[in-house]
Amino acid sequence: MQKLKLKVEISTQEHFNILGIKEHDFEVENPWFYGKTKIKTFDVNELLGTKLRALYQRKKGRDLFDLDIAHATLNVDPEKIIKCFGEYISKQDLTISRAQFEENLHLKKSSTPFLNDIKPLLRQGHLYDMETGFKLLNEKFMPLLNGDPWKGNNN
Repeated sequence: MQKLKLKVEISTQEHFNILGIKEHDFEVENPWFYGKTKIKTFDVNELLGTKLRALYQRKKGRDLFDLDIAHATLNVDPEKIIKCFGEYISKQDLTISRAQFEENLHLKKSSTPFLNDIKPLLRQGHLYDMETGFKLLNEKFMPLLNGDPWKGNNN
């Protein structure tokens, strides 16, 4: 079994939120400890908006996995996710068109580091078909971005 490290990153640059702060109940119950509290966090759609930004800016297949699994298991709103993505991108003085994002995804489909990134993070015996994630983005998210579709290779 491969030993993994957990790296926690906290942004010290972004001091804003778009959809407001939410409170969620949190409970821990095990043989050593029991407790419950309320925790403050961002709206899941805002978190996924930043995850979409990470997918565009990084070469980590885990970002595609996270978006795909969240869409399949949580009550998320692609329009809110795209809205938050756009706000976070604009705070960086950037604009990303639909065509740019689609080309970026196309390049990731043939990137070995991108495709292999998620494998050591999945539990043993669990497989993830990245094509389902790419399909989700192309069908549910890309049409919501500004601009025309990418006119390059659609394979």
